[in-house]
Amino acid sequence: MLRPWAMMLMATASVLGADRFDVCDLRVSVAAIGLDHGWRSSVDGLLGVDLGWLGVIAGAGVAHDRRVPPEGERRATSARLIAGPYLPLGPTNVELLPWIGCGRAAVTTAWGHSGTTPISEGGADLLITCVLGHVVLGGGGGWQRASDLEGGAWQAGALLGMRF
Repeated sequence: MLRPWAMMLMATASVLGADRFDVCDLRVSVAAIGLDHGWRSSVDGLLGVDLGWLGVIAGAGVAHDRRVPPEGERRATSARLIAGPYLPLGPTNVELLPWIGCGRAAVTTAWGHSGTTPISEGGADLLITCVLGHVVLGGGGGWQRASDLEGGAWQAGALLGMRF
């Protein structure tokens, strides 16, 4: 389970060391998902440039999703791309981050395991982050939809990160 996150950290470590960006973060986040009694965790590497009164952030990450809908337990892991604007307010940013991803999901029911199937997913998060030295703290909410589920779901959570 930690293997995809360790690979993401190794792949982004050299890029995150660059000093040309106002936002250069490695973030870990956890969110509760809507009515499915589930959670989503992710590790994301983000770079951003302040363009005056508005900035732009882009990055990549790995997300793991676990839900317990009526048909059984669902686990999914996906790689995702993130890009969107942010509003810098001193040490605080208000970020609107749409994302898309693809990966694999499996459902386990009382009758057994379904095997894995490819999925695509997308969504958007509205976050408020605050930088304290090299530590990034934040929280917010968003909406997500996956191709193997019937509808979308709201999520709310918190993040902890490191600014390089």
